[in-house]
Amino acid sequence: MCHKVHAGSRTVLIVNVYFPCQSQNAEYVNEVCECLGFIDSLLSRESYTDAVIIGDTNFECSEHNSGFSLMCKLLSDFSMWHCDELLNPDNRETYCNEVLGHASCNVFVSNTMKGNITKHEVLMMENNFSDVVVASRDT
Repeated sequence: MCHKVHAGSRTVLIVNVYFPCQSQNAEYVNEVCECLGFIDSLLSRESYTDAVIIGDTNFECSEHNSGFSLMCKLLSDFSMWHCDELLNPDNRETYCNEVLGHASCNVFVSNTMKGNITKHEVLMMENNFSDVVVASRDT
């Protein structure tokens, strides 16, 4: 899903993602490529000043992860950035799956926004059973 928000002179695309659970098989790579193809299509055809990709990528953001490696190509192509350094240095996780044994920050923004972000928070209801955790950071 994608939202297009017009705010003054800025037009921001906000892409909400839910990727398949990480796996080492070809089906996983194909499903991730399908998700990234949708995002690539949006970022290629829409007119915008800034973009945000946020949600549950279901992968740890590390070079050894095939999903993240594929995502890095898209981020590079569209001058986007992984936002983990905006979070609390003691806890940079916005996603945690204890069963799978991994956690990560699943927020990516266009480089044009990077210098303008002064605070990043994940706000949740107390009875939310999601595996997304609360995170906040003033910069």
